[in-house]
Amino acid sequence: MSIIFSSVNIDAISFINSKNDMRFDFHESTISYNLCGSLSCKDILLLKLKNNFDSDEDRLLPYFICDVSALKLNSLEEIEEKFKQLNHDYSGMSENNEYYFVSFDGGDIDVKIICKSIDILKENSIDGN
Repeated sequence: MSIIFSSVNIDAISFINSKNDMRFDFHESTISYNLCGSLSCKDILLLKLKNNFDSDEDRLLPYFICDVSALKLNSLEEIEEKFKQLNHDYSGMSENNEYYFVSFDGGDIDVKIICKSIDILKENSIDGN
């Protein structure tokens, strides 16, 4: 998996174009809080979001995320394996389509997404990329 963003805050989550497309905006987790960029996931097939918040006040954005990463699934076996790992049915998946597995790990929330395409927009990322 390749890391897209590291040590960031997720500052906004929005639905775009349709109910199956989402955009996530990320800022630095430092005092400067510069915009790092955004990740758009299109044609989402599976979205799993897990948090351990104790109160409604904890549910407000921003959330800290250690790593945002993505992996292109290159075979039907890889697609099936990711669906199985997430305890979900993978029937009807076509090997002729591209699929991506996106993961937000090691922070306030745990997000797993399987979608047909991703768009990455990087701004002033922490590492200068």
